[in-house]
Amino acid sequence: MRKLIFFITIVSALVLIFSKIEIIHQNIYVNNVSEKISMIKEKIKLIFFFQVKEIKLKNVKNLDNEQIYKNLSFKVGEEYLFINLKKNLKNLLNINELESAKIVKKKNGIIEVLISEKEPFLFWLKKDKKIVIDKNGEVLNFKNANFTNLKLLSGENANKNINSFYKIIQKYPELENKIVKFDFIENYRWNIILNDKVKIMLPRRNFEKSLEILVKILKRDELNNKGYEYFDMRINNKILFK
Repeated sequence: MRKLIFFITIVSALVLIFSKIEIIHQNIYVNNVSEKISMIKEKIKLIFFFQVKEIKLKNVKNLDNEQIYKNLSFKVGEEYLFINLKKNLKNLLNINELESAKIVKKKNGIIEVLISEKEPFLFWLKKDKKIVIDKNGEVLNFKNANFTNLKLLSGENANKNINSFYKIIQKYPELENKIVKFDFIENYRWNIILNDKVKIMLPRRNFEKSLEILVKILKRDELNNKGYEYFDMRINNKILFK
């Protein structure tokens, strides 16, 4: 930091001397000190690229670019050297949809903003609206998003409870791939809807054992072309078909 201050001081002094010579040579007399300072700053900018030439956004997928720019305190044409990266990074991370971010100054006056967005996980159906959430149940407001392959989720507080439930579902990939919707029923248990529209009604407790039984049934293709509407597995050791 001291070297930088020393360097700027030396450069400023040299520019001041040269500007003084230039002013005298052109028979221009500047009385106002602020005008002299302004001239020095402009010369430094021109010589050492102390201006933001370009702001490059990288890895933007679903966020709106303008939303990112609004959270940056610098713009193209502003002083490059004195940008507070720490403050700007903090402002950037106020965007809920960001997982992480990094701001890098390049030597040629270009500033790169590298971001990592939170991953869309499910469509949470709430009040006739499809709301995108991540795995932690946080709502993601992606303005430019167009998701067609997300599974559905419904139920009050379903977004707060899906994470732990889904971790168990992931133990059974063949079942996970068939699920199109998760229903959180009355804040205490789950139903799952398969891609053939069969509803699986799971018990409140020990539902992992029910999932194991269900996977065995799926492997034997016992659901195919049978026209079942649901499997009621809410009572332990019993399965009701309809």
